[in-house]
Amino acid sequence: MRMSRLAVAGYLLLVFFSGALLGAFGYRLYTVSTVSANKLHDSAEFRRHVLNEYRDRLQLSADQVQRLNAIFDDMRTRYHDAHEHTKQLIKAEQSDAIRGILNPNQRAEYEKMREERARHQTQPAKPAPPGM
Repeated sequence: MRMSRLAVAGYLLLVFFSGALLGAFGYRLYTVSTVSANKLHDSAEFRRHVLNEYRDRLQLSADQVQRLNAIFDDMRTRYHDAHEHTKQLIKAEQSDAIRGILNPNQRAEYEKMREERARHQTQPAKPAPPGM
């Protein structure tokens, strides 16, 4: 069965365009620049970037920049404290839930375990034995 010249030309064009499309796609994948997730992840670098943007766009005076720094420091401390407070609430809820499933003898032992763990966490770490 012979193909007409028009069919052969159509198939050749199809192969040519599919190759060009595949080549363009491959080139795009090969040359795409990588994205760095930690570009402004460093908190000091991010803060410097924000301060510079505020200073330049809002035309802040030196006193205003100093006060803005103080505001950022205060907010960071408050945010960190709020985070720690939330963690403590979750730990307390967990302890209460555990106490709720224990009988009186188990609760006494559980409290001893918690005290031991608290003492262990406040003690400095022991150095590793030699040869390890």
